Amino acid sequence: MKIIFLDIDGVLCTTRAHVATGSHGFMMKALDREGVGLLNRMAIDSTKFVLSSTWRNIFSQEWMEDHLRRHGWTGEFHEDWRTPHNPMISHPDRRPDEIAEWLSKNPIGDKGQYVILDDDAWNWSLEQQNHVVRTIFDNGIMWEDFLKADKILHGHERWGLF
Repeated sequence: MKIIFLDIDGVLCTTRAHVATGSHGFMMKALDREGVGLLNRMAIDSTKFVLSSTWRNIFSQEWMEDHLRRHGWTGEFHEDWRTPHNPMISHPDRRPDEIAEWLSKNPIGDKGQYVILDDDAWNWSLEQQNHVVRTIFDNGIMWEDFLKADKILHGHERWGLF
């Protein structure tokens, strides 16, 4: 099984998407449709999504699925669809520790691969650093980010020049 740990703000919910759609303020929650399309291309071979974004503590799984689908998402959440929220974990290490906790409770198999899409520079463990694709808040997931994430998940480059 392959897992995409998905942050939303700075990956799909970006300044670029808000300006392009004419949204005012991040409460409109406009998502970058091209970024969503790139996620769809990554999510093959039983790839599942796990929400690592703070949105997981605000919105239900049903709301998130509906919101993503309205922006073109064709993916599927893992049955354990979000990382745990542990307020006892200190802020600088929260996301890496929450992902590590999720992985310890949900073994993804010997051949299991995962990628972490996030725009923040968390204190990633050495092991996690090989799985992180850091996006830029204003633009979200771009072509180079997609290529890197896809290669982490699938072990080789699948996209050449067209």
